[in-house]
Amino acid sequence: MPTTPNLLSRRYPGVTPFEREQSDLFFGRDREIADLLRLVSQKRLLVLFGKSGHGKSSLLNAGLLPRLDTAFRGKRVIALSIRLGAYAKDQSLSPKEALLAELERSSAPAAGTDFYEQLPGGRSLWREFKRRRAGGEQIAFVLLFDQFEEFSLYPPEQQQQFRQEISELLYTDIPQRVFHEFDRLDDEAQDHLSAPLEVHAVFAIRSDRLHLLDSMKQELKNIMDERYELRGLDAEQAKAAVLRPAEAAGEGFETRPFRFEDAALQLIVDKLMRGGDEEEAGRIESFQLQIVCQSIEDDVKARNRRGEQNVVIRPGDLPDFERVFENYYATRIAGIGDPALERSARLLLEEELLYLDEAKGEARRLSMDGDALAANMLAKHGIALPPALLDALVNSLIVRREKTARGAHYEISHDTLVGPVLKSREERRRAEKEAAERERLRVEA
Repeated sequence: MPTTPNLLSRRYPGVTPFEREQSDLFFGRDREIADLLRLVSQKRLLVLFGKSGHGKSSLLNAGLLPRLDTAFRGKRVIALSIRLGAYAKDQSLSPKEALLAELERSSAPAAGTDFYEQLPGGRSLWREFKRRRAGGEQIAFVLLFDQFEEFSLYPPEQQQQFRQEISELLYTDIPQRVFHEFDRLDDEAQDHLSAPLEVHAVFAIRSDRLHLLDSMKQELKNIMDERYELRGLDAEQAKAAVLRPAEAAGEGFETRPFRFEDAALQLIVDKLMRGGDEEEAGRIESFQLQIVCQSIEDDVKARNRRGEQNVVIRPGDLPDFERVFENYYATRIAGIGDPALERSARLLLEEELLYLDEAKGEARRLSMDGDALAANMLAKHGIALPPALLDALVNSLIVRREKTARGAHYEISHDTLVGPVLKSREERRRAEKEAAERERLRVEA
């Protein structure tokens, strides 16, 4: 039941990932949760990969984290969720320090472990994790690295340090440099040093960035062997993800519980299911499903306000599937609130971050360097691009920002938005052409 309205007031989070506190609303992934729990408890290292929009972050946050205790029966589980973030020089913690910061936030060194500070190797990952183990207590550490593709943006020396130390943490009982000091320690210290350290790591990464893990093969030789692919939702999973949150009772929600007619539910599945012969045929992207469901939830909220308490969603109540993603895009742009900035945002998205192959009639996203993007906006459109506008588009999840060794790159956040952005461009160009023609006629008159 929801107890924190600020987190659980919505039944469907939309494009933002589910959080751990929203596990009661996370449905449709029972099979994947069971698979991951079993694999994480059996493997020291696991790679979770899937396409953007399939829900990797939600699966970790709301699926795996709340249930880890069930996979490690009889042991105390210390789970650490790590998101490195885009690299910013002189601002970002190194990958090693980001992990240690999360460890220190979650637990303190056990009593009687001060002797580790006198051992060679300094403040290594192995030492700091080892110090969190008290006496005969059985502990399993589980490290969940979300959006691990960001790791490749960090300086090479930081990457190398992390690779070496995470390998030592996962696979070394006692490092040789420490083992040399074993005989000079007292019995209690020797016992603590000899006790096993159990650490499991999950690296979640986008499918199109999976090749970035090749750089870790030297230190983690089997990293590409231990993989689990998260695919889109099948029909039954999608139905559960739609129905179960709508039925949930509780005072923290913005709407009363509501139901779906079978025909309405099937129509949602049919409209969003991929066709063709591709690998994802017959599957539904979580990203798209959540946008549709949030649109339905908004309609239910309005009906509740008009006094309708027991809402049943019928086929005629569903949003226009051709327009729901257009509305999502338009709403995010309108949310900027300044007409001049809204126009700048449209030009940036519709002219600079979108490419249309006229011959094939195919549109695709472009990834643009931030400086080049600003230069294009000034040269082509006479607009000085304010950094705050880019930040606003990133925060609204229309644009994705990625840090590279050459600087920040920007792209439309998801392929689902390409169609709406293209249609908006066509409408804007048509309106501009008509306005120019009216102005020409006025001048002639």
